[in-house]
Amino acid sequence: LDPHIDLTIQSELPELAVPLMIQHATGDESTPFSRSVELAQQLKSLGKQHLFQAPESSNHLFTGEEFQAAIETDVRFFLENRYENPAQAPHSRQ
Repeated sequence: LDPHIDLTIQSELPELAVPLMIQHATGDESTPFSRSVELAQQLKSLGKQHLFQAPESSNHLFTGEEFQAAIETDVRFFLENRYENPAQAPHSRQ
């Protein structure tokens, strides 16, 4: 992976036109939890609709009950924020 490639989305946040959900385990050792906290704070300061979930876990990947809870949250968030016609969504490239 090229270290000069910016893999963050912070520069794109002002243009974000759809709800964003963040799920990040508090003890994740693969990706610092603080990155998601910062992202959620930036979304809030920009007035962007978002959901930030922070399950208590030390694993980067959710398993067992954590996985089930994450999926239920994902589906609920998707259903509450979906578009009847995906082509009408602001991010649509159709």
